Amino acid sequence: MAIAGCGKPASEFNPTLSASPTPTSTASSAPTVTATPTPTPSPTSSPTHPAIAPVHLGGTVTIPDWTVRLTAVQANATHAIIKASGGFVTTPVHQYALLSYEATYMGPHRTADVLNNLTWQLTPRHGPVVPAAGTSPPAVYAQWPTTVRRGGTVRFQVVFDVSARQLAGAVVSVGRIGSDFAKVHGDFQL
Repeated sequence: MAIAGCGKPASEFNPTLSASPTPTSTASSAPTVTATPTPTPSPTSSPTHPAIAPVHLGGTVTIPDWTVRLTAVQANATHAIIKASGGFVTTPVHQYALLSYEATYMGPHRTADVLNNLTWQLTPRHGPVVPAAGTSPPAVYAQWPTTVRRGGTVRFQVVFDVSARQLAGAVVSVGRIGSDFAKVHGDFQL
């Protein structure tokens, strides 16, 4: 952008920089224009938690207070889940997928409970995020323990009502509310 001053056209105005901070003549000096560059924010994946690539079946993720390993995925466990419930479980919209996991508690309390501390969701390659189904897994009917002491590991299961298409290649996330009250999660690639 050219600035014209002192009645001259913009093409004839050639400001020169002076080495001294004070102008040589106050009557004929051009106004000083200072340009301050605007800082650009550097991209980050999250202000407090970096992005971590999903791990595969059998891999382990660490979230606040817990280390979780996804051990098995049964794509269509509808019959097994309904049978384990004694018929109390309703028929799914799609099919029930049963995921088995192990969780090791490393938090500050003496004990913790996987049902109260961990949340699960499934993100298909196409379509909306699917929360865990409100259906109890066979582990509930078999009375598997859900509470574990600090340093101990508990095995449990989670159920999703999803189609085979939603399950294929999906990312399953286990979450925990962190100490900064931000949702922190670990991801498993199916």
